[in-house]
Amino acid sequence: MIFRKLLALCATVFVVAASQPAHALVSEFDDCANIPVEVIFRKEPHGYYPVDVVKRFERYAGGSFVQMPKNPEQVMTHGALHGRNCSPGAYAGGTQVLTFKMKTTNYFGNYGFPSSGVADHFPILMRGHLFRQDYTPGGTHNGRGLAMFRPAALSGKSAPWIDINVENFTNGTLNAIPNTDTGGYPFYVEDGKWYTFSLHVHQYGIAWWITDDINGRLMHGYFGDPGPLAVEDGYAFGALCIDADRSCNSVANFEVHIKDFNVSWF
Repeated sequence: MIFRKLLALCATVFVVAASQPAHALVSEFDDCANIPVEVIFRKEPHGYYPVDVVKRFERYAGGSFVQMPKNPEQVMTHGALHGRNCSPGAYAGGTQVLTFKMKTTNYFGNYGFPSSGVADHFPILMRGHLFRQDYTPGGTHNGRGLAMFRPAALSGKSAPWIDINVENFTNGTLNAIPNTDTGGYPFYVEDGKWYTFSLHVHQYGIAWWITDDINGRLMHGYFGDPGPLAVEDGYAFGALCIDADRSCNSVANFEVHIKDFNVSWF
């Protein structure tokens, strides 16, 4: 058993290293001129090797999907990540806007199967900055955003809908958002459905709108956070799973699909 685990780990490292584009380094975080319109995080079989691996696919306007390492720093023990430390149109007193659609498979779970899904949580960082080094575990980050947890990943929770929290990434503070929509019913995000997200973050707070594209139900709100202020120009989002290091290396296969992604400022 130990030998098989070592073989799988070695195969994973070899496969990822062999398939990485040469430009995939932490310098990717500073590539403001190229922001994708579509991103997929997926764990799947890889060729003839006896192991499934986490991959990142990105598509840019007018192009096809390109396979990337699971994160720019190329650290296997980190989760899947896309991000930038800058964004076009940024200015000091402005509001950063992210809009996108998201659909998941075996990630958040389904209403009828509360124990399904491999998610720990899906973080969305805005007005932030990521500090990473190539091939080096660890690092820090700051900013504001959302942390979307699968309840089974939280102590004492078993409901099939997720818990959505506002997160101050600078100091690690989570602030729970009431799990209701404008009609007063539980609002949950589940696998197999498209949801539309619109997030606004300025120096002092965050506003969000999440719409279920099938039935049009909307969850929205605003949270003011006086500090530390969110003053950076970057953004990021990623997939963290329920394995011990949240890397998604030791969980079942899954997919997180982001499309129609756009970042802007006003």
